[in-house]
Amino acid sequence: PEYALAGKVIMIDPGHGGPDPGASGPSKTHEKNNTLPIALALKDILTQAGAEVLMTREDDRSPSTAPVYTELEDLKARVALANSCNADLFISIHNDSFTNSEVSGTSVYYSSANPKNGESLHLASNVRTSLISTINTKDRGVKQLGFYVLSNTKIPAILVETAFISNPYEEARLQNPTFRQNVAAGIFQGIYGYFTTPIPKD
Repeated sequence: PEYALAGKVIMIDPGHGGPDPGASGPSKTHEKNNTLPIALALKDILTQAGAEVLMTREDDRSPSTAPVYTELEDLKARVALANSCNADLFISIHNDSFTNSEVSGTSVYYSSANPKNGESLHLASNVRTSLISTINTKDRGVKQLGFYVLSNTKIPAILVETAFISNPYEEARLQNPTFRQNVAAGIFQGIYGYFTTPIPKD
């Protein structure tokens, strides 16, 4: 729907970037180069729906301005951006990876340590349902885990593990512009669902 998200502010966090490639696949593709195009596609859809979109990065770099790059400084910079911008939601986009290349699928994480953990769970549930129905991957469910960017943000926050870069078929899909667009569309539908359905009471 046109302008369905007018007045909403969404921060998108494309995982990794710059000196940190993230996970790598069997064909030597890097997670950081998949998360950014998905995030930019999601930004376009959200903007068309009237939302204001903020990004932790919009190119191949780390958001950290620390003199020496460390993973912790990188994550702290992402959290600082999220907590300083009065956004309604924080959406972190990643690829999953495992030692067994046969493992595949999609999962969505939230953290019980986040002060808005009820809202985060509601968001994660909506995104899980719509994303998996859109891209038709194995449903690995909603999971609770204390990722730094989820536990330290003060707004509802989720981390989407879109697919396994360690799985050859999913690695190839992650390279496909249509698949990336579909991932973005699925996440958008979940965000829209979050704003248009009441949070379930315990």
